[in-house]
Amino acid sequence: MKSQFIVLSISSEAQELLKKEISIRYTDLKFSFQTSSFLSYKIIPGAIDLPELQAYEFTYCYSRALFHSKCSKKQLAEKLRQIAKEFSSKVWCYFRTPQPDIELPIPILPPCAGNDGDIVLEIHSINSSEKEMWVCTREFSTLDNPYYLEDIILPKNSPSRAYLKIAQAFQRFNLKQFGPDQIFLELGAAPGGVAYYLLTHNQKIIGIDTGEMDTILFKQEFSSNPVLANIKLPVQSVRKNDVEKAQQRLGKNHFDWLVCDLNLPLQVSFNESMRISQYSDNLTGFLITLKTPDLSSVMDALRIYEKFKSVHKFKSRLVHIPANKKECLLFALKT
Repeated sequence: MKSQFIVLSISSEAQELLKKEISIRYTDLKFSFQTSSFLSYKIIPGAIDLPELQAYEFTYCYSRALFHSKCSKKQLAEKLRQIAKEFSSKVWCYFRTPQPDIELPIPILPPCAGNDGDIVLEIHSINSSEKEMWVCTREFSTLDNPYYLEDIILPKNSPSRAYLKIAQAFQRFNLKQFGPDQIFLELGAAPGGVAYYLLTHNQKIIGIDTGEMDTILFKQEFSSNPVLANIKLPVQSVRKNDVEKAQQRLGKNHFDWLVCDLNLPLQVSFNESMRISQYSDNLTGFLITLKTPDLSSVMDALRIYEKFKSVHKFKSRLVHIPANKKECLLFALKT
């Protein structure tokens, strides 16, 4: 089934950033409707189907779907039954707004349970009375299923909220598949939210920051083997020799991942990430946070992303995860 409307699930932090992104990238989309959980856009001049939707790439949204139909709460079960018959693939439903207390004819999508190619019927309640509910369709993709990330809890002992950023990135991009003892080099490491997550998941870290790392990172459960090496220098001053010494303290001769969450302008963060990434001959990937505090910086982030894709042979995505505020994450994996 074709639709004239794209429905983009959002976080409240990213609404205006997404609008700006669309105005830059897609002149064929015209703003139509907005709630606290989504934006909808009309496709000018025609309609598209689900395979054609894949040509649209959005940074500041959780998922992209096509509007199918609307109904009341009383009509919802029958509406879902009818829509499910249109597809040969397995069909799930997912409630972006609170789920009504009714019996449904198709299963609700549990976190991470779908398979690529499954059909998800994404349901939005337009008002609190549930008199109008929108049903949208999208294909399930492992890389485009970030809703469950909102359930990740910040541990009481974590030194900072950066824990959530790395935890959500690990979940969204399935980084656990690479196993333990990976070395993550982090730019802007203090006070250690990222390091705390990595150490509790059997990884090793080289932290670069002039600030102090939280003392919890040096407790006995982390210190039986060398797992943390700190380079206490401004990132712009770090040279290859500094990184090599840190690697030696961890018993390695390279680092696997470069993580950046510097509180610096996005171009500076990107440039320093690229410079220091050259110090490893065996780099698996990047996790670079790009700060976009205002609408003008959205264009800069998109330019950086396009430049990265044109130069580096990495599978890359520019995404917004729940822990991001006015920022986005450049994820890249070596192919």
